[in-house]
Amino acid sequence: MYNLYPFIITNYEDTSILQNSFTTIILKDRELIKFLNWIDINEVYEVSNEEIESLLGKKHEEILDFMINNKIIHECIKPKLAFKDIIVISNDKLFLDNMQYISQGIESKLKSIFFDKNLDNIEIKKDNLYLVFLNPFNITLYTNISDILHNKNVIYRIAFYYNNYIFVSNYHKKEWVNPCPICFYHNVESSLKAKYNSMGTTSFQSILDIIYKRHPDFNVENKFTNYSIKGLVNLLLDQIDIKNNAVINNVYSIDFINNIVSVDEAMHWELCDCYE
Repeated sequence: MYNLYPFIITNYEDTSILQNSFTTIILKDRELIKFLNWIDINEVYEVSNEEIESLLGKKHEEILDFMINNKIIHECIKPKLAFKDIIVISNDKLFLDNMQYISQGIESKLKSIFFDKNLDNIEIKKDNLYLVFLNPFNITLYTNISDILHNKNVIYRIAFYYNNYIFVSNYHKKEWVNPCPICFYHNVESSLKAKYNSMGTTSFQSILDIIYKRHPDFNVENKFTNYSIKGLVNLLLDQIDIKNNAVINNVYSIDFINNIVSVDEAMHWELCDCYE
C-alpha cells in the first residue's frame, strides 16, 4: 500500500504543476497527470500496488519510482504493536497507583512515572510503549507531550479528562503516518462544538475557548476514585496485547459515571502535519 502526500495540482495545456509540503514540480507525463488528477478528484490518498499498476499501465514501476523519489508518494508502514517495556506517565497519582496494582502479572515490565509540568527529566527510549494520562488536563501540556513523543518516533497514546469524560487516543507512531493525539483532541473539540451548537446551548468547549485565550495553561481536572478510574485502567491494560492491527487506530470515550465506553476510528485533523 502507498499513501500520497496531500497536494494541489494545476493543469495547463501540455503540463501540470504539482505542489505539496515537500516539492513543487512540473509534470509532463500524461499517464502520471491523469493518475494524479484521478486521485485529486476522488480524494483517494491510499492506493494498493494493484491499483497503481492498473491505473498507470506498463510504465507503473518507472512512474512509481519517480513519485517516491520526488516525495509525491510513500510506502505505508504497517503498524505493529511491538515494544520492550511499558512506561506509564501521568500527573494523577491515583491513576498511577491503580495501573501499578492491577497490572501485576502481565508479561511486559511496567514502570510508572509521575510528573508535574513536562517530560524534561524523563528518558524516552525508542523500544518502549508510552501510555500517558493527563488529569489535570491543559491543551498546552497535551500538545507538548504529544510533539515530544511523536518526534522521538515511539509508540504512544494519550488519555485525558475533559467535559466529564475520559478520552483515549489511538496508538500512534510517527513512521506509521496515522492520526496522532493532537488530531484526536481537535476532532473531539469540533464534535463537542457541533453537538452543543445544534442544541442552541453554550458548550463546555465554548467556555474553555474563552478561558484559554486569557489563560493558555488553564487546567481541567477531576477528583477520581479507585472505582471511577477503573474503566480507563482496564481499557489500557486490556489493549496492551493487540493482535488485530485495525484496533490500533481506535479511539475511545469513557463515561465513567454510567460505565459506558464508546469507540470510534481516528481521523486526521486537516491542520496537523503528522501525515507528512
